[in-house]
Amino acid sequence: MSVVTAVLVILVGYGLGCITTAYYLIRLRLGDDIRQQGSGNVGARNAGRLLGPVGFATAFVGDVIKGAAAVWLVFFFELNLWALMLTMVAVVVGHIWPVQLGFRGGKGLATALGVLLVLDIRYALLLLLMSALVLVLARHFTLAGLIVVAAAPVLSILVGHPLPIVLAITSMALLILAAHRTNICALFKSWREPSPSEPS
Repeated sequence: MSVVTAVLVILVGYGLGCITTAYYLIRLRLGDDIRQQGSGNVGARNAGRLLGPVGFATAFVGDVIKGAAAVWLVFFFELNLWALMLTMVAVVVGHIWPVQLGFRGGKGLATALGVLLVLDIRYALLLLLMSALVLVLARHFTLAGLIVVAAAPVLSILVGHPLPIVLAITSMALLILAAHRTNICALFKSWREPSPSEPS
């Protein structure tokens, strides 16, 4: 393996992550800065708030593709597992902290899904199935996603991924949870507050 090639692929992975689909989609369609609209997040859900289901789907698929492309490059150049690990993390970092947007990006779920679909499609589909089951039980989209993100590293160990991959998935999970910290705080706050029917 060429060290230069590995470094370049890792940097390209970060660069791909920086292509925040929702930001450019809203710029193209509405001429606005998505960071000043809706929730302010540079992600598919906020694009959906502004452009409807088509906007959500376009931004989501775009973010999935860039995660998939980063991992595909590693396989194309036949790089080792450690280069793969760093590229997986780099593309998610690029999405959450894109340099051209002042390090203010999205939350990384769709990009991480793209990474996992190319890395191990059975594992990715297992996570999606788990998300659907948790969503049915919890009836809360964000909560279901966060539970599965938190469980992803454990599941990676259980399916027998090698150490660099487990470390990459763990790092991605921690990054995504950190990016969702305001959502997590809001969930805890809603659980602690009594419902209208409960005595204060």
